[in-house]
Amino acid sequence: MTTVGVRVPPPLRKRLDEEAKRRGVTISQCFRQLAEEALNDEKNRLLMEAVQDVKQFLLLMDRRWKTGLVALLVDAGKASPDEAEAFVREDLS
Repeated sequence: MTTVGVRVPPPLRKRLDEEAKRRGVTISQCFRQLAEEALNDEKNRLLMEAVQDVKQFLLLMDRRWKTGLVALLVDAGKASPDEAEAFVREDLS
């Protein structure tokens, strides 16, 4: 581990003292815990944003392949547009 020194203004130092007492750790340990929690929270937020982007992409691809399937069924003469849409809606959802 690397040692990092920081300067904190008195009001922040007071809050840090209170939080360290609440957690039952030293000020240094408390500061380290708070820093880790903040950084991990940011990583989780970024990960959740990426997961949401993937979900939206999958929903878009799902709609597109279903639209394509309707077009193929109609073009091949296997179903009318209404029948093909009903098939996709009822059997592939």
